[in-house]
Amino acid sequence: MRVAAQLGLDDPHTSTLLSKARARWASWAEADTRLAVCGDPLQLPDIFTGWSPAQKDEVLQALSWLASPKGGDQVAAAGVLSWLLIPGAARLAVTLAHLSRRIDEVVAAQLWIEARSWNGGPKVAANVLMRARGGVLRDLGIRDDPAWSHTSLWDTQAPESPVQTIPAPVTDRPAELVLRDVLQEAIHSEVITGDQRDLLLHLARAADAQGVRRAGRGNAGLLAEQVLVDVGRGHGMHRSSVRRHAARSLGLLREHARQTGFAVSA
Repeated sequence: MRVAAQLGLDDPHTSTLLSKARARWASWAEADTRLAVCGDPLQLPDIFTGWSPAQKDEVLQALSWLASPKGGDQVAAAGVLSWLLIPGAARLAVTLAHLSRRIDEVVAAQLWIEARSWNGGPKVAANVLMRARGGVLRDLGIRDDPAWSHTSLWDTQAPESPVQTIPAPVTDRPAELVLRDVLQEAIHSEVITGDQRDLLLHLARAADAQGVRRAGRGNAGLLAEQVLVDVGRGHGMHRSSVRRHAARSLGLLREHARQTGFAVSA
């Protein structure tokens, strides 16, 4: 992963930061029992498999406190925290790749800043990645625009401005794949589940097949009556149940977008 390479974390077995963390892990775990879940921090990804978000968050909170100058001020702990969040940071870089040719460098820098900026709150992974995203946009001099301006960052004829609006992504990727990436990032940030993602994708396909564009404020046609009926029939659910589940998922995504400073319009 290029983001990992920017931080020197692409090979955990040779990384200087992670080597220091491994050497100090026993003493850290003795001081904070939340870290006493393994004898080697490189085991954490495997250990996290099957754990609940709350269980993983306990470990991440311990690491974030340890990494902060306000806490343990252990730079190596920031290395472990950043390494654990590399998959989410890499997805963030993919979704923002159209904004800059140096996106991996910018995302890596912001990930590191946030890994060293403990705020004492829960949901460490989601909050670190959320704040990193905001930092990337600020670094690039970009503000989120609900209109999704079509002005390209590469337009050398455009008048220079200290604040630009996010351009529409220039990509040949199918819209469904872009949507999958967005929803996958929401899953990684523990905003929605895999089942909720699948339901939204089915609704999006049905709405696209029927040519539905809008049906109710902010729903982009996903809650159109016939769309709900078709998807409900395929899932063996009543349309009201589909609406309830989908509306909840959309509400969670809107709140996530609001917290990240990403204004959406549908």
